[in-house]
Amino acid sequence: MIEKDNFYVVGVGLSAGGLEPLREMLSCLPPGPGAAFVIISHLQATARSKLDTILAGWTSMPVTWMEHGGHLQPDHVYLLPPGKMATLGRDGFCLRDRSPEEKINRSVTIFFSSLADYAENRAIGVILSGNGGDGLEGVREIENKGGIVMVQHPATARFTGMPATIVNQNHPDVITTPHQLARALMSHLKVPPYWFGSGNAQ
Repeated sequence: MIEKDNFYVVGVGLSAGGLEPLREMLSCLPPGPGAAFVIISHLQATARSKLDTILAGWTSMPVTWMEHGGHLQPDHVYLLPPGKMATLGRDGFCLRDRSPEEKINRSVTIFFSSLADYAENRAIGVILSGNGGDGLEGVREIENKGGIVMVQHPATARFTGMPATIVNQNHPDVITTPHQLARALMSHLKVPPYWFGSGNAQ
């Protein structure tokens, strides 16, 4: 059995209205926070997304689309391709097409549940703006395995469905603004606190 990598994995789930809080959070992070970041966004299956190019302007970490069998590296950002569902295991990312029968997009829950099994107490689940309730079962799995959950405060979200579902039906560790989510992440990852005073926060 392949030994698990000894670094934190941050899963970020978002849907409608989630890009602005994602920008605010990512732009506050240092170049080497010591964790891998996996962005699970509800993209249309037929969309030719430029999300990788957009995110590359918000962070100095390399930004790439997930590849089947690809392995995580710390200080990298990985994106779920449009029309795909993903899990994470000892053999890396496992990608499949989202079937037409999957009317409700559960990509966040599906990935978060696998993240919980893979990273256990080194899993961090973050929920940003979005419609619906995707992510609820996934964050519960993360908590059950000793990981932590952070949620954008619904009052700061353009679409409150996803964050409000987690806040109302679960017990997230952190509920705050995207800017403060970045601060909470850095604290948990033990990034030196002086970073926030160095002029890099947006």
